[in-house]
Amino acid sequence: MGRKERKRHEENGHVRQLLDESRTRELTAEEIQEVRAKYTGIGGLVSGDWSNGQFFTPPEVTSFVIDLLQIPPDSRVLEPSCGGGAFVSALPEGCQVVGIEQMHETARVAALINPQAIVHQGDSLEMLEDLRGRFDYAVGNPPFADVKHREEYRGFEMAKSSRRAEWYFLELAMESLAPGGVTAFVVPDGILSNAKDQKNRKWMMERYWLRGVISLPSETFAKTGTTVKTSVIIIQKPLDGVVLKGADYSIFMAVCEKIGWDSRGRANVSDLPKVLAAWQTMYPLGIGPHTPLVLTDPETLNDLMSKCTEQETVEDPQQKTVHESTLPPEEPVQTNVVEMETYRGKNPKKIKSCPQMAFDFGEVANG
Repeated sequence: MGRKERKRHEENGHVRQLLDESRTRELTAEEIQEVRAKYTGIGGLVSGDWSNGQFFTPPEVTSFVIDLLQIPPDSRVLEPSCGGGAFVSALPEGCQVVGIEQMHETARVAALINPQAIVHQGDSLEMLEDLRGRFDYAVGNPPFADVKHREEYRGFEMAKSSRRAEWYFLELAMESLAPGGVTAFVVPDGILSNAKDQKNRKWMMERYWLRGVISLPSETFAKTGTTVKTSVIIIQKPLDGVVLKGADYSIFMAVCEKIGWDSRGRANVSDLPKVLAAWQTMYPLGIGPHTPLVLTDPETLNDLMSKCTEQETVEDPQQKTVHESTLPPEEPVQTNVVEMETYRGKNPKKIKSCPQMAFDFGEVANG
């Protein structure tokens, strides 16, 4: 065990001591902040399938992901593998947050530093049917590890053939969304490019809208014990009544070459602000059930937008309030191309941000 690993081990031990003390006394604000800052989990410190996949997301990345989405304060948000609660902590106040974490100690940390959230200790992969369709957003960084399909993992269609935890959690997250909801996950690059995962990517693209892929450098998780190459993948559940062809909408792609530190943890510049600025040019309102779609026919678009923004409720009292993203049900939109861009103004601006990427999503036809 090297010096950096020994330091992590000692700091985790101090956090465990504070957790034990919290059973008999209330921790001070300073102590809770110490738990937040020092707990890094056991990824890279011990061997084993699940524990070895536990590498917590740096706060710089969690804040970046939440800034991409611009999640409204009243949103329902799921973090199905919440770890120590890094993503939960980055969410805006007022969100209805549910975090699920399998490891007892880590779940206690997440609950302690995020009293505003509901944190469950358990295996979220056993909860798919209970979570299905209930959330506006699902965010996180699932463990990257092999997993055996169990009888308790009911409802999975795509993931059980892969036997990889990241695919299980990604399917769980996507299936937990309500129409228009968005998943933003940190995933290993392998599932985006490996030939053996092409079937899973096709399954995903046929059922959901891929809105963005942002490549992160290998140094991203260096402080917590790994240099695995990762990307942020952003996926939206289709809105009811909207059909898109796979080749007919825009996908934001960008490469973040510098994360703010090097492989040894020494500070350097970060490309995250530049990537965020480019994303906000394409999606100035963020992305989710609260944001409208852009159609390439300006007259149809402006007509739809005026109807959507003026209509606050529907006549049927049993139906929910209509969000700005809800398309009027009486006249289905007929168009050859639907640009997946956020709309502002009368002249949609088409932005293509596609640096050289190695991701293979194959030929896709949604509909």
